[in-house]
Amino acid sequence: MNDPDHNSDTLRPVAAPEHLAEPLLAAKTKEHGGDFYSRLIFWLCLILAIVSVIASGWAFIGFAENDTGFMHLLSAFLLCFGIGALAYGPLGLTAYFAKKAIYKPMPRLRAIIVILLAWPWLPFAFILAKVSQYGLFAGILAAFTAILIILWAVRYFTNQ
Repeated sequence: MNDPDHNSDTLRPVAAPEHLAEPLLAAKTKEHGGDFYSRLIFWLCLILAIVSVIASGWAFIGFAENDTGFMHLLSAFLLCFGIGALAYGPLGLTAYFAKKAIYKPMPRLRAIIVILLAWPWLPFAFILAKVSQYGLFAGILAAFTAILIILWAVRYFTNQ
């Protein structure tokens, strides 16, 4: 420490100043940035996927109250969760794609997959709305969700 070339008042940075600012700016933009519509689709699909899994479980519990045989329970499980997979499968995959699209634009192939997953819900929503009074609410919700998802995915064709 008694070196004449050593000055204790000056600090020498290890990296150049422009390299010090990059990680701070990148972290700040990622924290405050993000696509609002992708975040909306992510939460909407995630909540509806969880609700559809719960509804499948609720229907299975209804079957399990009356049937005690293993084969009956197995067929009820496959029926409830198999039909439920038509909802929570596409919704879960769409939520996964939307989560990735929050900070990075979604590729066109994923947008096509999302449209192909959401498109069959439009006629299904119409049929569901015609079945009963309770089906009307579910049909409107399914149609609204499918239209939002399709419009969100179509947006990536115009941005690229």
